[in-house]
Amino acid sequence: MVSLPSIRTQLLASSHTFVQAVFDLAGRLVPADAQRGTTGSKDFNDPIWKVIALDGAELDICELPLMQRMRRVRQLGLGYLVFPSVQHSRFEHSLGAVYAATRMFDQLARGAKNARETELEGLFRTVRLAALMHDCGHPVFSHVGERVLGHLYAAEFRAIAAQLNALFPDPLMDSLQIGQQTSPKEPAAAEVMAALFLLSEPMERLLSDCVPITGVPWPQA
Repeated sequence: MVSLPSIRTQLLASSHTFVQAVFDLAGRLVPADAQRGTTGSKDFNDPIWKVIALDGAELDICELPLMQRMRRVRQLGLGYLVFPSVQHSRFEHSLGAVYAATRMFDQLARGAKNARETELEGLFRTVRLAALMHDCGHPVFSHVGERVLGHLYAAEFRAIAAQLNALFPDPLMDSLQIGQQTSPKEPAAAEVMAALFLLSEPMERLLSDCVPITGVPWPQA
Protein backbone atom coordinates (compact mmCIF):
# COMPACT_ATOMS: atom_id res chain seq x y z
CA MET A 1 0.00 0.00 0.00
CA VAL A 2 1.33 3.44 -0.96
CA SER A 3 1.73 5.79 2.01
CA LEU A 4 0.05 9.19 2.13
CA PRO A 5 3.40 11.06 2.27
CA SER A 6 4.41 9.24 -0.91
CA ILE A 7 1.09 10.14 -2.57
CA ARG A 8 1.57 13.79 -1.64
CA THR A 9 5.07 13.73 -3.12
CA GLN A 10 3.75 12.33 -6.41
CA LEU A 11 0.95 14.90 -6.55
CA LEU A 12 3.40 17.72 -5.90
CA ALA A 13 5.51 16.44 -8.78
CA SER A 14 2.50 16.56 -11.13
CA SER A 15 1.70 20.22 -10.41
CA HIS A 16 4.02 21.55 -7.74
CA THR A 17 2.76 25.13 -7.42
CA PHE A 18 -0.99 24.43 -7.48
CA VAL A 19 -0.92 21.36 -5.24
CA GLN A 20 1.33 23.11 -2.74
CA ALA A 21 -1.09 26.06 -2.64
CA VAL A 22 -4.00 23.72 -1.84
CA PHE A 23 -2.00 21.90 0.83
CA ASP A 24 -1.10 25.26 2.38
CA LEU A 25 -4.77 26.26 2.32
CA ALA A 26 -5.65 22.98 4.03
CA GLY A 27 -3.43 24.05 6.92
CA ARG A 28 -5.75 27.03 7.48
CA LEU A 29 -9.04 25.18 6.87
CA VAL A 30 -8.01 22.17 9.00
CA PRO A 31 -6.17 23.89 11.88
CA ALA A 32 -3.80 21.95 14.09
CA ASP A 33 -5.78 22.89 17.19
CA ALA A 34 -9.04 21.49 15.82
CA GLN A 35 -11.09 19.54 18.33
CA ARG A 36 -10.61 15.78 18.41
CA GLY A 37 -12.71 13.14 20.09
CA THR A 38 -15.66 15.18 21.26
CA THR A 39 -17.93 12.88 23.24
CA GLY A 40 -21.63 12.57 22.59
CA SER A 41 -23.66 12.96 19.43
CA LYS A 42 -26.00 15.47 17.86
CA ASP A 43 -29.24 15.17 15.92
CA PHE A 44 -29.88 17.46 12.97
CA ASN A 45 -33.45 18.07 11.83
CA ASP A 46 -33.61 17.65 8.07
CA PRO A 47 -36.60 18.56 5.85
CA ILE A 48 -36.17 15.37 3.80
CA TRP A 49 -34.67 12.73 6.10
CA LYS A 50 -36.18 14.14 9.33
CA VAL A 51 -33.40 13.27 11.83
CA ILE A 52 -29.72 12.82 10.94
CA ALA A 53 -27.43 11.74 13.79
CA LEU A 54 -23.71 12.48 13.85
CA ASP A 55 -21.31 11.23 16.51
CA GLY A 56 -18.64 13.26 18.30
CA ALA A 57 -15.82 12.70 15.81
CA GLU A 58 -18.07 13.58 12.88
CA LEU A 59 -19.18 16.72 14.70
CA ASP A 60 -15.52 17.70 15.15
CA ILE A 61 -15.09 17.48 11.38
CA CYS A 62 -18.25 19.53 10.82
CA GLU A 63 -16.76 22.30 12.98
CA LEU A 64 -13.72 22.65 10.71
CA PRO A 65 -13.53 25.89 8.69
CA LEU A 66 -13.26 23.55 5.68
CA MET A 67 -16.82 22.34 6.38
CA GLN A 68 -18.37 25.43 7.94
CA ARG A 69 -17.63 27.52 4.85
CA MET A 70 -20.01 25.22 2.92
CA ARG A 71 -22.93 26.76 4.81
CA ARG A 72 -22.35 29.74 2.49
CA VAL A 73 -21.99 27.71 -0.71
CA ARG A 74 -25.38 27.18 -2.35
CA GLN A 75 -26.00 23.67 -3.61
CA LEU A 76 -27.39 24.92 -6.92
CA GLY A 77 -25.01 27.78 -7.55
CA LEU A 78 -26.86 30.75 -9.02
CA GLY A 79 -30.18 28.90 -9.30
CA TYR A 80 -31.65 31.00 -6.48
CA LEU A 81 -31.65 34.00 -8.81
CA VAL A 82 -34.32 32.25 -10.90
CA PHE A 83 -35.94 30.11 -8.20
CA PRO A 84 -35.81 32.15 -4.95
CA SER A 85 -36.69 29.16 -2.75
CA VAL A 86 -33.54 27.26 -3.82
CA GLN A 87 -31.47 28.27 -0.81
CA HIS A 88 -30.09 25.00 0.55
CA SER A 89 -26.33 24.75 1.00
CA ARG A 90 -23.59 22.23 0.35
CA PHE A 91 -23.41 21.75 4.12
CA GLU A 92 -27.04 20.62 4.31
CA HIS A 93 -26.49 18.42 1.27
CA SER A 94 -23.46 16.79 2.93
CA LEU A 95 -25.52 15.88 6.01
CA GLY A 96 -28.13 14.31 3.75
CA ALA A 97 -25.39 12.40 1.93
CA VAL A 98 -24.33 10.86 5.26
CA TYR A 99 -27.87 9.63 5.88
CA ALA A 100 -28.30 8.26 2.35
CA ALA A 101 -24.88 6.55 2.45
CA THR A 102 -25.78 4.98 5.79
CA ARG A 103 -28.98 3.51 4.37
CA MET A 104 -27.17 2.12 1.33
CA PHE A 105 -24.44 0.65 3.51
CA ASP A 106 -27.06 -0.98 5.71
CA GLN A 107 -28.56 -2.78 2.73
CA LEU A 108 -25.16 -3.93 1.45
CA ALA A 109 -24.08 -5.05 4.93
CA ARG A 110 -27.16 -7.27 5.24
CA GLY A 111 -25.97 -9.23 2.21
CA ALA A 112 -22.32 -9.49 3.34
CA LYS A 113 -22.73 -12.86 5.03
CA ASN A 114 -19.02 -13.71 5.18
CA ALA A 115 -17.73 -10.33 6.31
CA ARG A 116 -16.50 -9.89 9.87
CA GLU A 117 -18.33 -7.31 11.98
CA THR A 118 -15.10 -5.42 12.68
CA GLU A 119 -14.48 -5.09 8.92
CA LEU A 120 -18.01 -3.82 8.36
CA GLU A 121 -17.71 -1.34 11.21
CA GLY A 122 -14.48 0.06 9.81
CA LEU A 123 -16.01 0.38 6.35
CA PHE A 124 -19.11 1.97 7.85
CA ARG A 125 -17.00 4.67 9.52
CA THR A 126 -15.12 5.32 6.29
CA VAL A 127 -18.27 5.53 4.16
CA ARG A 128 -19.92 8.02 6.52
CA LEU A 129 -16.83 10.24 6.65
CA ALA A 130 -16.46 10.09 2.87
CA ALA A 131 -20.10 11.11 2.43
CA LEU A 132 -19.71 13.92 4.96
CA MET A 133 -16.65 15.41 3.22
CA HIS A 134 -17.28 14.50 -0.40
CA ASP A 135 -18.13 18.11 -1.37
CA CYS A 136 -15.49 19.90 0.72
CA GLY A 137 -13.69 21.08 -2.44
CA HIS A 138 -16.58 23.12 -3.83
CA PRO A 139 -15.78 26.81 -4.36
CA VAL A 140 -18.12 29.77 -4.09
CA PHE A 141 -21.24 29.48 -6.30
CA SER A 142 -20.67 25.72 -6.44
CA HIS A 143 -20.53 24.40 -10.05
CA VAL A 144 -20.37 27.94 -11.45
CA GLY A 145 -17.19 28.65 -9.46
CA GLU A 146 -15.93 25.18 -10.30
CA ARG A 147 -16.11 25.91 -14.04
CA VAL A 148 -14.16 29.14 -13.50
CA LEU A 149 -11.44 27.28 -11.60
CA GLY A 150 -11.36 24.54 -14.22
CA HIS A 151 -10.87 27.14 -16.94
CA LEU A 152 -8.18 29.17 -15.17
CA TYR A 153 -6.15 26.14 -14.10
CA ALA A 154 -7.05 23.65 -16.83
CA ALA A 155 -3.52 22.27 -17.29
CA GLU A 156 -2.99 21.87 -13.55
CA PHE A 157 -6.30 20.07 -13.06
CA ARG A 158 -5.61 17.71 -15.97
CA ALA A 159 -2.18 16.81 -14.57
CA ILE A 160 -3.54 16.24 -11.05
CA ALA A 161 -6.57 14.30 -12.33
CA ALA A 162 -4.30 11.99 -14.34
CA GLN A 163 -2.18 11.38 -11.24
CA LEU A 164 -5.25 10.69 -9.09
CA ASN A 165 -6.63 8.25 -11.67
CA ALA A 166 -3.30 6.42 -11.64
CA LEU A 167 -3.09 6.35 -7.84
CA PHE A 168 -6.74 5.43 -7.29
CA PRO A 169 -7.97 3.46 -10.33
CA ASP A 170 -11.72 3.07 -10.64
CA PRO A 171 -12.59 -0.63 -10.06
CA LEU A 172 -15.71 -0.22 -12.23
CA MET A 173 -13.69 0.68 -15.33
CA ASP A 174 -12.82 -2.99 -16.03
CA SER A 175 -16.50 -3.88 -16.19
CA LEU A 176 -17.12 -1.01 -18.63
CA GLN A 177 -14.36 -2.05 -21.02
CA ILE A 178 -16.40 -4.55 -23.02
CA GLY A 179 -15.05 -4.83 -26.53
CA GLN A 180 -13.69 -1.31 -26.56
CA GLN A 181 -11.16 0.85 -24.78
CA THR A 182 -12.78 3.26 -22.32
CA SER A 183 -10.82 6.21 -21.02
CA PRO A 184 -11.02 6.97 -17.29
CA LYS A 185 -13.43 9.77 -16.46
CA GLU A 186 -11.63 13.02 -15.75
CA PRO A 187 -12.62 14.26 -12.26
CA ALA A 188 -14.36 17.61 -12.00
CA ALA A 189 -12.44 20.52 -10.50
CA ALA A 190 -14.33 20.34 -7.18
CA GLU A 191 -13.60 16.61 -6.91
CA VAL A 192 -9.90 17.24 -7.48
CA MET A 193 -9.90 19.96 -4.81
CA ALA A 194 -11.74 17.70 -2.34
CA ALA A 195 -9.23 14.90 -2.97
CA LEU A 196 -6.30 17.25 -2.33
CA PHE A 197 -7.83 18.54 0.92
CA LEU A 198 -8.45 14.99 2.14
CA LEU A 199 -4.95 13.83 1.19
CA SER A 200 -3.28 16.79 2.90
CA GLU A 201 -1.12 16.37 5.99
CA PRO A 202 -3.46 18.35 8.30
CA MET A 203 -6.40 16.12 7.32
CA GLU A 204 -4.35 12.95 7.70
CA ARG A 205 -3.40 14.06 11.20
CA LEU A 206 -6.99 14.84 12.13
CA LEU A 207 -8.50 11.66 10.69
CA SER A 208 -5.89 9.44 12.30
CA ASP A 209 -7.29 10.67 15.61
CA CYS A 210 -10.97 10.78 14.64
CA VAL A 211 -11.53 7.55 12.76
CA PRO A 212 -10.58 5.08 15.53
CA ILE A 213 -13.06 6.68 17.94
CA THR A 214 -15.98 7.20 15.58
CA GLY A 215 -18.75 5.74 17.71
CA VAL A 216 -21.81 5.38 15.47
CA PRO A 217 -22.54 1.63 15.33
CA TRP A 218 -23.34 0.25 11.91
CA PRO A 219 -27.02 -0.67 11.51
CA GLN A 220 -27.70 -4.25 12.52
CA ALA A 221 -29.89 -6.48 10.37
